[in-house]
Amino acid sequence: MSDNTPQVGYLDASSAAEWRAFFAAGETFAVPLDRDAVNRRMRANTTVMVVASAVIVVSLGAGTAIALGTWGRALTFVLLFVLAAVTLIVWVKFFWIRRRLRALTASGDEYLSVDANGIRLAGTVPVAWTDIVGGVGFDDRAVRVALLRRPAARISLAAGESRSEVVLGFRETRALRTAAHPGLRHMFIVGSPPMSGGVRLPLDVALEPDAVLPTLAALWAAGEQAGVDIVLTRDYGLIGRLTTHVLLGKRPTELS
Repeated sequence: MSDNTPQVGYLDASSAAEWRAFFAAGETFAVPLDRDAVNRRMRANTTVMVVASAVIVVSLGAGTAIALGTWGRALTFVLLFVLAAVTLIVWVKFFWIRRRLRALTASGDEYLSVDANGIRLAGTVPVAWTDIVGGVGFDDRAVRVALLRRPAARISLAAGESRSEVVLGFRETRALRTAAHPGLRHMFIVGSPPMSGGVRLPLDVALEPDAVLPTLAALWAAGEQAGVDIVLTRDYGLIGRLTTHVLLGKRPTELS
């Protein structure tokens, strides 16, 4: 990659110039956590996980009864265990979402601040731009969901799934994670070498709706000024490749 210019819909030329001037003047962009929204999603997540757990228990119980020959037929047995398996996958998905939500509840009132020197996560974790290798951000809230998927999508969004995120790759993720408040440590992605790791920040889940795009713009502009590429895109393939790339400690411009 050789160009970090945001795709149309994130920033136009005029807005980009304004953000560059904002940080060149030494200003700081800070955005508060929408704690009420996070708590609502936490409650919905709890409901989904309780219902999923009940479905798994009932399905396995009924399947076991069939296996012991007390009632039912083989087809029913198979269907019940398929239901249990699919519901378990759903449960695991919302378990991981719940870990991220719990980290958000541990955040200070300030969710993120950005300036010419770096960022501050959750009001307490400073990260200099020199410690950030790059990042990728996206906002899919306006993307239409297929009609048949809409009920499931509404449940997922209510229970904490994010459609707007930024992933930042760090040089020393373990040190940052260790220094962070214990409640915030699930925000960090720490892997085995060669993965350097980083952080995956949900935006629409944590912020007021009108704050999402300005946050992406601020990260892009301040990063550009510091020589750190934060790529804003709606290309799903590129998002996936860049996420892996920056978490491996590589700059976005190194992606071939």
